Amino acid sequence: MFLCDDFLPNQNTQVDDLANILRSDCGGKMIEPDEYDEHQIDLEVHWVGNGSRNTVVKSCFVAYGNEASLGELYGQVNLIVKVGKKGSRI
Repeated sequence: MFLCDDFLPNQNTQVDDLANILRSDCGGKMIEPDEYDEHQIDLEVHWVGNGSRNTVVKSCFVAYGNEASLGELYGQVNLIVKVGKKGSRI
């Protein structure tokens, strides 16, 4: 799972390493690896609340390989707040 400053641009080419593209092109920071990911977490996040279905976005795309298939990407809008240590907060 990544937090990004920008949307992933339309890619007309095969993506070999999505994590690096999200980091370099979208200002992405990994906050939670999936079961197949070998990358390190960039940012530790402590979630408060469960979110809302009004903040979820689903996009469909055509994925190419041996056969074309329909793929899906999911996103969610979140407010991220950095909180300092007690006594140093403004």
